[in-house]
Amino acid sequence: MRIVAIGIIPVLVFAAVTASPAFARQGNIISMSTVRIGYAGNEDDQLLGHLGDNPGRRGGVDYEYNIGTYEVTIGEYAAFLNAVAADDPNGLYEPVMSLGPSSGQWGGLIRNGSAGSYTYSVLPGRERYSINNINVFRAERFANWMHNGQPTGAQNSSTTENGVYDMSNPTGYPLPTRQEGWRWALPNADEWYKAAYYQPASEQGDIDNYWLYTYQSNSPDIWPYLGNFDSTTTYPAELFPPNFFGAYDMGGSLGELLETPLPGFGVYSWRVGGSFADLGTASSADWTSLYPVAGRSPALTGFRMVHRIPAPGVTVAMGLGVLLTARRRR
Repeated sequence: MRIVAIGIIPVLVFAAVTASPAFARQGNIISMSTVRIGYAGNEDDQLLGHLGDNPGRRGGVDYEYNIGTYEVTIGEYAAFLNAVAADDPNGLYEPVMSLGPSSGQWGGLIRNGSAGSYTYSVLPGRERYSINNINVFRAERFANWMHNGQPTGAQNSSTTENGVYDMSNPTGYPLPTRQEGWRWALPNADEWYKAAYYQPASEQGDIDNYWLYTYQSNSPDIWPYLGNFDSTTTYPAELFPPNFFGAYDMGGSLGELLETPLPGFGVYSWRVGGSFADLGTASSADWTSLYPVAGRSPALTGFRMVHRIPAPGVTVAMGLGVLLTARRRR
């Protein structure tokens, strides 16, 4: 049984500033469900923790944070495009995203109209499927948009080009780094690794607190029942069971992008967790794949978000500010 400690905060302050981790967070356009990743200050995985051949150990995170309950969906990405891509100078959309099951593909995001007045729609029934054909630059611009409060308008520094990541470098290399004060972001290697593999031994996890596979096992033989592997398509979230923290499809479904550059490969990022076309062993803690950060994206690639949990003092201070402002207006 997992026990999550939640601080007692006055209801008005709590409602005005943030939402309980158990509920979806309200934005202007979409409401993204997240789960809390606790156990701040945990150690790195001392047995593996390197995601393939990368040096160093991973998994230790000294703060609590939230991660998307699901991969970003076609419906959520369509809302993003309708907000900022009436014109699309940064290539947030590509035509292959429109190809759905009838074309032997896994998309279903349709663009209508012409440049300057584009609109976007989703094939019926595809809204809760994961968006694919994503590259790191698209994912980071989505994060900027979330961080900035889901604004509507042209792609500029107030919508997609700054906030969490400064996208002003025309080459994109080196990869933009997460800026101070971030609220939403693409996961880094430690955040994703912990959310995927960590489960304390005291909470019925593995003896060293980390599993080898995302489906909470060290066995390579049981994956057909615990994730979307070795299949021919994506499925809506919740077809397979969630992991210890309550996140779905950390393994299988689509390979997920990280903000962390792949050491020694400046034009590549990490794609982790494996996809539906892989065997379950691709969700192993010692597996990753090279992924070009720009250009046409592999069809088997998606992403999820992380969300920063405000420090209690900051939350209360913000709430008091709201109350004091309200009093002054009486």
